[in-house]
Amino acid sequence: MSIIENIDHIRKKISVTEKRFKRRKSSVSLLAVSKTRSVETIITAINQGQLHFGENYCQEAVAKIEAINNPKLVWHFIGPIQSNKTRQITNHFDWVHTIDRIKIARLLNEQRPENLDPLNVCVQVNISYENSKSGIMLDDVDAIAATAGPGLIVCLSVGLSFGKAMASSLNKPFIAVNHLEGHALSPKLNSKLNYPYLLLLISGGHTQFLSVKGLGEYKRLGTTIDDALGEAFDKTAKMLGIEFPGGP
Repeated sequence: MSIIENIDHIRKKISVTEKRFKRRKSSVSLLAVSKTRSVETIITAINQGQLHFGENYCQEAVAKIEAINNPKLVWHFIGPIQSNKTRQITNHFDWVHTIDRIKIARLLNEQRPENLDPLNVCVQVNISYENSKSGIMLDDVDAIAATAGPGLIVCLSVGLSFGKAMASSLNKPFIAVNHLEGHALSPKLNSKLNYPYLLLLISGGHTQFLSVKGLGEYKRLGTTIDDALGEAFDKTAKMLGIEFPGGP
């Protein structure tokens, strides 16, 4: 199967899964692991609209990133991190998926150039306390965060309850994340979007136009005066006898 055929095949599977679980169309991003692949092969994927690429060999990846030199691409580092490679990673990557030590997290934070957006990171947590497995021990976690509101309490309660319970069991501070602020910043997770930007925020209980000026800086430009769009969909679905939820 060629790269073009493979990308098309995977996208169709993603589309089917989105519909099955009532996810918004194109809400799932495809991360193409391009390690050991040639620049020519990656460019073929780019020409098919693929924007996210994962690499786990720093030297090889940097050479590819510089050769392709496409600012629209989103590069993910997905391999083990050596402390002497952190500066190269912070200079060239948008995402790091493999932080397994506090030392690495601090180096990435300190070395990220000021002219670049904050580095998106995934932290590996060793929840089983097994020495054979990598990851930060739960005891070393400084705090637990979860989305708290505002929003539909049924949707938020699962993560909120779990986060509070974990924080309590570990005797760690709990940080409540504003639900709408999470929506406002989420476009920066999978696209290179500069501040300020105009945002149409649509959730189950809110429909708003926002000016997102920066982290913690938001201005509401307009909102619905009655039900939010999600609530309108659900009420209409109930009238038509369609199962919940009623959104697309």
